[in-house]
Amino acid sequence: MASRVEDEGPAQDGGGDEAVQHDRADEVCAELIGIAIAIATDCERCIYVTLLTSGLAE
Repeated sequence: MASRVEDEGPAQDGGGDEAVQHDRADEVCAELIGIAIAIATDCERCIYVTLLTSGLAE
């Protein structure tokens, strides 16, 4: 009696999906960190300019 074995391909086992999701999460995280650094730098510059101009106005 012969047994039938079905081969599960990558589309059926879903093993590759986790790696792709993990890589995408890393990309999004790096992008968000870059945006946060840019915003913090911009805010710091604005505060510095405000302090300089308020010191000159007195």
